[in-house]
Amino acid sequence: MAGHVLSQGHTPRWAVVATTGIVAVPGAAVLSRRRLTDTQLLVALAAAQLAYHAVCSLPGACAAVTAQGASPGGLSWLVEHDTVAGPPPGMPLAGHLVTLLLSARLLGITEGLLWQRRLVEFLDFECEGCGAFYPVVEKLREEYGDRVTFVARCFPMPGHRNGELAARTAQAAARQGKFEEMYSKLFTTQQEWGEAQESKQDVLRVYAKQLGLAMAEFDTALADLEVAERVQDDQRDSLGLGVQGTPTFFVDGEMIRTPGSYEAFRNLIDARLAD
Repeated sequence: MAGHVLSQGHTPRWAVVATTGIVAVPGAAVLSRRRLTDTQLLVALAAAQLAYHAVCSLPGACAAVTAQGASPGGLSWLVEHDTVAGPPPGMPLAGHLVTLLLSARLLGITEGLLWQRRLVEFLDFECEGCGAFYPVVEKLREEYGDRVTFVARCFPMPGHRNGELAARTAQAAARQGKFEEMYSKLFTTQQEWGEAQESKQDVLRVYAKQLGLAMAEFDTALADLEVAERVQDDQRDSLGLGVQGTPTFFVDGEMIRTPGSYEAFRNLIDARLAD
C-alpha cells in the first residue's frame, strides 16, 4: 500500500522500494509473532479497503509537489515524470487477495493452518515430577499434535547432580536430529541414572550409542560451549518468566497451574482450542 501511494505521485522507484521495505518488514515481524483478534482483523480489513480505494482515486500528487512542471524547494529529485501514475499492474488482484485472506481468517478457515496453540514445558530430566508427567505429555502430543505445538525447554534444578548434564545430552543429540529420541530415552530410563550423587556421563553416552549417534560428534557437541549456553538460555528465560520449579507449563505464553491428571490437562486444552 505504501508503494502504491508513492507510485501515484510519480515517486522514484528507489523510494517506492525503500519505503515499502520500511513498512513491510516491521509489519511482517509483528504479524508473524502475534495473533490478531477478530476485532483487530476487522479494523485492519476496513482500513486496508479504505486506503486502497482512496489511493486508487488519487489523481496523482505530482502536480501539487512540482507546481505544474516547476520544482519549488528543489524537490525535482523526488519525482519521475516518466513514471505513469495509477495502480501498478496486479494491484487490484493483490488488494482483493488480501481481502479474501482476511475474510478467511475471520471465518476461522486459516486458524488451524496458521496459528496452533503452543504448550511449553520447562522440565528437568532428573526431576521425578517431570518423569511422572512424561506419559501424560506424550499422550497429549499423540491426541493434539495436529492442533497444538509442544515445546520442551530445559530448567535443570540446582539439587540434581546430573540434571544439567542430561539437558546438554539432549541438546547434543539434537545436533544429529535425535532430540525427541533422547528426550524419551532420558525419561524412560530415569530410575537408572536419576538422583545419583556421582556423574552419570558414561551411562548417558551408552544411551547415545543405543540411539545410533555418531559418538565423536556427540562428544564434541556435549563439550561445546554453545550447547551449554543453549541450556543456560532456557534457564534465564524460565527465571524471567517466574518459573520456580519443574514441571512448569505455559499455554500460549501464559503460565498455568499444573493439572493434576491427564483428564484435567485435556479439558484445559479443549477449552483453549474452543476460544
